[in-house]
Formats: sequence, C-alpha cells, structure tokens
Amino acid sequence: MRVATARLLLRRLRIDDAVALHRTVGDPEAMELWAPGPDRTVADTEERTALRARPRVRAQPALPERA
Repeated sequence: MRVATARLLLRRLRIDDAVALHRTVGDPEAMELWAPGPDRTVADTEERTALRARPRVRAQPALPERA
C-alpha cells in the first residue's frame, strides 16, 4: 500500500531503509522507552527491518467442503 501527497509519502518498510532508519533506532535517547531498546549496529537494524519488511500473508478462513 502506498499513500502520497505533495509533501508526504507513506509506504511499507523496505530492507534498504535500514541505514537511514538506524539513525533513529540506534539512538539510545530516542529508543529509551521502546523495547527492546536501541540497535547497536546497522546490521541489527537490517535484521529488524527484514522482519518487518517481509510480505504479510493474510490467513483465509477455512470453508467446509460441500458434499
């Protein structure tokens, strides 16, 4: 999903966002109240980003077969 205006773009997280994202999630002060706390390295942020950026699969309800 993507939402765009003249000044803002909202989109799903991508793995290549990790370097820029690390400026925030690697900052102890910014992450002070956020569990599990700041990432120590860009590699840690890449791992966190990879978990969040993977495609989401929505479960489909099981329907009984008709006889």
